[in-house]
Amino acid sequence: MSSCSSLPRAGKAGQNGDSVGTYICADLQCSLYVRGRRKPDTERLPESLSVEQRIERLETNLAAFLGRVG
Repeated sequence: MSSCSSLPRAGKAGQNGDSVGTYICADLQCSLYVRGRRKPDTERLPESLSVEQRIERLETNLAAFLGRVG
């Protein structure tokens, strides 16, 4: 369901080969999984977070990843 994606860092660090990575949904349907509109192929551990909390976590993780790239 997930795969690691990486991008070069911006500026000199990226030119020197530094990169940043994160695990994302392999099919880029993360928002559907978070909202329960799509089921993963593999069994996942149950979560106690509400849908709103899972959405907030996804947005926070995405923003952090993009912040590390730029």
